[in-house]
Amino acid sequence: MRFGVMTLIDNVPDARSGHLPTPHDRLREVIELAVPAEELDLDAFGVGERHGAPFLSSSPWGGPVFAANVIQPVTNYARLIDRYRAHRAAYGHDPSAAVVVGSGGTLHAAADDRTARREFAPYYEAAVAARDVPGNNTPFRSLDEAADHGPALVGSPGRIVDKIVQQHAAYGHALQFFSLDSAGLPFHRRAEVPRLTAAEVLPQLRHDLPDTLPWPSAAVTPVPRPAPEAAR
Repeated sequence: MRFGVMTLIDNVPDARSGHLPTPHDRLREVIELAVPAEELDLDAFGVGERHGAPFLSSSPWGGPVFAANVIQPVTNYARLIDRYRAHRAAYGHDPSAAVVVGSGGTLHAAADDRTARREFAPYYEAAVAARDVPGNNTPFRSLDEAADHGPALVGSPGRIVDKIVQQHAAYGHALQFFSLDSAGLPFHRRAEVPRLTAAEVLPQLRHDLPDTLPWPSAAVTPVPRPAPEAAR
């Protein structure tokens, strides 16, 4: 399996302080998250499509099927993926060749489950309340429900590994995106999450879920960087 981080560029107030970044500052944060993602040898950094407030992004996503895996039970997404594979087969395509991309919805990692949930609960629950409209609501009203029974990846590195392995058994996906949209979580804390994930989650997942994609991974074969001027 391969791994990336993604964002829909949500721009919402901090659930505790009420501070709302300007669009310029929020877009700058996206770049500042993309740079360490490359340094941490992740395979991809993605900006997804979501029309309307509070999101600042709007870009089409084509090619592989993308399972949002954000607000509904895993079984709901698994049914949609199974239907996609069945339709591929009906049209004469090999269903096993379908590339499925999964997003873990919310990612928030900490040293232990209790810390991760305590930190992120106000932000998750504020987002649920703010987006409680048809088509964008979730049956998982609390963070505990979302982390225990929904797709949210919130907890210790070990818990996140176990949950992705379980979701892979349901989806058979080949690329796991981690969403860094965070309902206003302060940027300095958000920036720590991919570092902990790269250090303690990805090595175990790369061992447990081997890469099956046919094209080279950027994390395995990095593009050479130009030498600094002084060294030439």
